[in-house]
Amino acid sequence: MSEQKSELSEWLKFKQLFLDHLLLEQGYSTNTFEAYSRDIEEFINYCHGQGIYHPESVRVDLLFNFVKFLLSLNLTTRTVMRKVSALRSFFKFLVQEGILDNDPAYGLELPHPARTLPDVLSESEAKLLVEAPDISSITGLRDRALLEFMYSTGARVSETINLTLNDIFFETGFVRLYGKGNKERLVPIGDQAAYWLRRYIQDSRAKLLKKASGNYLFLNAKTGAKLTRMGVWKIIRGWAEKVGIGARVHPHILRHSFATHMIEHGADLRSVQEMLGHSDISTTQIYTNISGAHIREIYRRYHPRAFLSQRN
Repeated sequence: MSEQKSELSEWLKFKQLFLDHLLLEQGYSTNTFEAYSRDIEEFINYCHGQGIYHPESVRVDLLFNFVKFLLSLNLTTRTVMRKVSALRSFFKFLVQEGILDNDPAYGLELPHPARTLPDVLSESEAKLLVEAPDISSITGLRDRALLEFMYSTGARVSETINLTLNDIFFETGFVRLYGKGNKERLVPIGDQAAYWLRRYIQDSRAKLLKKASGNYLFLNAKTGAKLTRMGVWKIIRGWAEKVGIGARVHPHILRHSFATHMIEHGADLRSVQEMLGHSDISTTQIYTNISGAHIREIYRRYHPRAFLSQRN
């Protein structure tokens, strides 16, 4: 028993060295520091339950079993990822300090978070939303142009608010967007969106202009500066609530709906990837899972033997 207590004090000593390293040398935030402290403590307790009383005795199979144990607790994948990250950092530190010769966590991979399907609007809901603004007002016309533009192009909120007049090419039917990493791409714009953009520029934008406006397209009604992310979100949410779909919307609802509806109408995945500005096609592929429900509905509606007849 005294030997086990001695080994426990060794664990705690190594844990404290690691935590000091995080706080003093790595500059971790208080929240991360406290979370890692709890994570390492939990692992030490698990090891004791398995009869492991020193880091030297830890093998990779023990670590894999610990991850399985964590997953059995119905923790979120992100929580398990953080705990695994804490262990990897802990054992890497022990090797760097010469306490261990080999790192048992070297081959330990982080569990991938489950990729959830994004909410999308039906085509009728998207039509309701983009047509909701009162175009008789200055801001209503701006909002109509904004919503039509986002649904027509699938642009991110950040890309939309940074759009300038020089980025719209009405004569060719394209807009220039600057995505992540300031990567430039040209995206087609539909006739509907182009029409409302012209209306907004001619009849509304000039009345919103102030010193802060610059060449930005979508302007704040009070300051004249470009719209902010929060400003766009408030516009989307406000009109969505007006037509009764407010509970389901999020800032990228029109982007997700754009991609899903394009695929449902036969657009190939590679083209949608380019329009969305995704560097990896697997990111775009998630929309094929959403449109699968639409495909099943079409099948059930039109295939002559989609349903079991009463006579079999």
